[in-house]
Amino acid sequence: MSNPPSHPEHPPIDPTDFDLILIGTSLPSSILAAAAASASVSKTILHLDPNPFYGSLFSTLSPSHLSPYLSPPPPPPPSPPSPSTDYSAVPLFHRSLTTPISLPPLPPHLPHNLALDVSGPRVLFCADSAIDLLLRSQVSHYLEFKAVDQNLIYDGERGSFIAVPDSKFAVFKDKGFSLTEKNKLGGFFKLVNAHLSGDANLCISDDDLETPFFEFLTNFGLPKRIIGIILYAIALADYDQDNTEDCNNLLKTRDGIDRLALYHSSVGRFPNAHGAMLYPMYGQGELPQAFCRRAAVKGSIYVLRMPVAALLTDKDTGHYRGVRLASGQDIFSQKLIMDPDLVVPRDLALSTPANSETTSNHSCSRDFEKKVARAICITKTSLKSDSSNLLIVLPPRCRIIALYSEQATSVRALQMSGNTAICPVGMFVVHLSTLCNDANQGERLLTAAIDALFRQPNSGSANDDPGESPSKNSDGPNVVQEEQRPVLEWRALFIQDITEVVVSSRNHHPRPKTTSPLRTHENPRGSGSWFRGWDWVESPAALVISGLGGGHFRVGVGLRGGECLFWEWSWVGLVESVHTICTTPSPDGNLGYNDLFDATERMFRQMYPGEVFFPEQAAPEDNEDGEAVDPE
Repeated sequence: MSNPPSHPEHPPIDPTDFDLILIGTSLPSSILAAAAASASVSKTILHLDPNPFYGSLFSTLSPSHLSPYLSPPPPPPPSPPSPSTDYSAVPLFHRSLTTPISLPPLPPHLPHNLALDVSGPRVLFCADSAIDLLLRSQVSHYLEFKAVDQNLIYDGERGSFIAVPDSKFAVFKDKGFSLTEKNKLGGFFKLVNAHLSGDANLCISDDDLETPFFEFLTNFGLPKRIIGIILYAIALADYDQDNTEDCNNLLKTRDGIDRLALYHSSVGRFPNAHGAMLYPMYGQGELPQAFCRRAAVKGSIYVLRMPVAALLTDKDTGHYRGVRLASGQDIFSQKLIMDPDLVVPRDLALSTPANSETTSNHSCSRDFEKKVARAICITKTSLKSDSSNLLIVLPPRCRIIALYSEQATSVRALQMSGNTAICPVGMFVVHLSTLCNDANQGERLLTAAIDALFRQPNSGSANDDPGESPSKNSDGPNVVQEEQRPVLEWRALFIQDITEVVVSSRNHHPRPKTTSPLRTHENPRGSGSWFRGWDWVESPAALVISGLGGGHFRVGVGLRGGECLFWEWSWVGLVESVHTICTTPSPDGNLGYNDLFDATERMFRQMYPGEVFFPEQAAPEDNEDGEAVDPE
């Protein structure tokens, strides 16, 4: 059946049938598009984005685009009527994952040619899986990088920032460590290297690998300040590891050793990057754009400024069939991937996380337990006079911060200069972040950290100030001297919700276990009791099925508290929809990309079992060196 006439602002898309449609060009969506386009069995792909730029929550924006993007989204476009009687249009709803705290206009004396990361601070470690993926997928040919010159951490005993030692040689070269400290730290590095090399005589036992990393370092006899350097500047622990009762994420020794190994192997991997970390030229938004470019080279179709008004479902079965664009055109596909700021309608949702709450008649949503506070600061002076691109870690209970007694999480600040092309030469962009429980806590912690690192301009009205400062760092001990801090020219502060994707490791077509049922409950929405079910290891909920007869089932998530959420489904619809509609994760609070890339790869393998995630390809003839990711 023909589509209605297209809106003049949205030319019609041809063809209208695809294997995969993606809505939003976030980094995970862009990776999935490139991976599907590179698969051994060719797939037709349509990638849509309502924005005029690539990247979504992973984009790099100018100040004029930043504020509108972080503000609450406008109402979704109405779904145009369709002459088709075969499909139902289910409205697609948008949710805002960001809460603006302070987004003042840019002062007139500052240039507008700034490139600001929405999900900063973030870097790539030279030896992590993200770099390996860039090389294997050949996306590295579209990217350039700059090295992060220094990694600093605030040392409360010295009352100053110190460089993080990245090797045994650096430890003994550093005059700030005593001979006893150097011997202890050198012995620890020797133990770690022997363990990683597989030396049976010096391997760390399995029992020790499961203990808290803080406990393992303490038992080894390392001084407390060296433990802090290892935990927060090298292993990049987010929470206070010394307080096991309040720590939301206690780092195990096994994970801590792995992070040490990653940091150590990253140092000096590339000849022009002497440190462990890299930053993309022109900003983090270049990463999703590079993957989109790779997908386009493989035949994918890209359309920006194209809102999606509704999802199409079969009127008889309720199965997903396609999308309806704001222009009124209907596009069909076998699978759909959406950015996390789009909400799957309840009628199409198979299950929700265990801690979810149904808050709307139209969608399945939840209160986000994890949040990250982010800030973007502009200054004309470097935080360290002898370095342009650097990372600063303010560990938990950092006494440079006035609210140090309340600070249970690390605060990270990444400063990048004009040589990365994100700002004019002579200026610096500083991205800060910290995990938080709510917006008030995040605002207080980041404001206190900003007060500790910068000083306010001497003139200007309250409306022109970079932002009000509810906390003053003059009350905190070991504060950086006023004249040593750069002047804060402008700042933006916002809170971002963290969404996650629960990826089942099961086969493409799930089968009930033949063992005894997980639980038996009276069905709160009808007669009958629960029978056969199976558990998902990744989720604290049990997926359960109740037979309704006629090949139909009632599918639900049985929560550990006894509550159940239900959706009626046919067996065919259940099998089909597990992998038909997927939602990608939002930016997390990590400094690196490993967790995000790993989750994206699991999503791909779940959607396309048997396909290789970016198979090895021959390097182009004009580039004999596949490791083109070397920074300038």
